Amino acid sequence: MRAPWTLVGSSFVVMALTLAIPMLLAFMELSTESPGLLVAAGQFISNLISIWLSVGQVKLGLRAARGDSVQLRTIFSGIDRVLPLIGAYILCMLLVALISIPLILGIGLNLVWLIILGGCITFFSYLYGYLALWPTFFFVIEGRTTVWNALQEAFRITRGHRLQTFLMGMISMVIMLMGYLALLIGVLVAIPITIILWSIFYSRLIGEPTVQAS
Repeated sequence: MRAPWTLVGSSFVVMALTLAIPMLLAFMELSTESPGLLVAAGQFISNLISIWLSVGQVKLGLRAARGDSVQLRTIFSGIDRVLPLIGAYILCMLLVALISIPLILGIGLNLVWLIILGGCITFFSYLYGYLALWPTFFFVIEGRTTVWNALQEAFRITRGHRLQTFLMGMISMVIMLMGYLALLIGVLVAIPITIILWSIFYSRLIGEPTVQAS
């Protein structure tokens, strides 16, 4: 894998910039008459920056997974994919909301049996959606297709690979847990490793050569 320190450095830059804005605004909050508005605006800006840099970080991971040269400035190259990615998030959240209707009704009507049934439906539907649709965000980040077509294509390429996806999710959880146990330095390493693993998996599903196969 080329330039491992570039990948670790990208995690540091993303983390530093994402944390710097809330800290700056918290300091400014002490000297303003409308702290609530400032906090809300700061959180909104921080979320946008986080999405923007996350897009760039995934693009960097894809380049590394495919054996291409990696440069730190790649993490700043995803500004044009922010709105499509937000659209994908909103669409997925709408689907989750629809799936959660039985659970919401059960809570509202205080019906234990409906809460249990709705909870099971929500959990297994969410799990299935994760296993079937996770490549959607990679398609959107790469700009290969529209958000809706990305959902359809993700469902198609993951058919027959759902168990692998589940195992990948478990491995990713272990890697991130180990990273958190090792505090900041561990997280800086765990994040790019996880991104590259998913990038390799995605690249192989769509027939792109990866660094191991090249």
